[in-house]
Amino acid sequence: MMREAAVAASDRLQDWLSAAAAPLWLGAGLDRTGRAFVESIALDGTPGREPTRTLVQARQIYSAVELGRLGAAPTWREAVDIGLERLFGPARRSDGAFVFRTTLEGAVDDGRIDLYTQAFVLFALAHAFGALDRPRQLKAAAAALLDWLDAHLSHPAGGYGEARPAVYFLRSVHEFGT
Repeated sequence: MMREAAVAASDRLQDWLSAAAAPLWLGAGLDRTGRAFVESIALDGTPGREPTRTLVQARQIYSAVELGRLGAAPTWREAVDIGLERLFGPARRSDGAFVFRTTLEGAVDDGRIDLYTQAFVLFALAHAFGALDRPRQLKAAAAALLDWLDAHLSHPAGGYGEARPAVYFLRSVHEFGT
């Protein structure tokens, strides 16, 4: 009985993903003119026009790859390509790091560098690497970002600092030996 209920719930979720969520995320959630994922979608389905964080681009690249893997979105490759265009275009600095936020028109809105954004970009590049036919480009971008992190955000106690410029309090700390 529980197995049948779980299968039925899984089927309903797959239907919702294919029929409602994926079309919204890859429809209203994708600005094809500005070539970026939007930051927000209103309850009425209207896409937001505010500047978009680079980590949103990265999260949506991952989501589109997964939608494709699940067979829930036939246009997933177009969406991944648009997200990658934004990452490799206005969101990427010439030194290999990625800015915090860009406008939908493609200008840098907030050039800060933070570790959380860089981590999401690496996550997106890894998923796109496994799904697309251009592993060299994606691997090179990930390697350049890792080199940048090692050169600019390495923390003396190990790992990486939070941001550039440096912040005093770290948001995530692990105490070793306690």
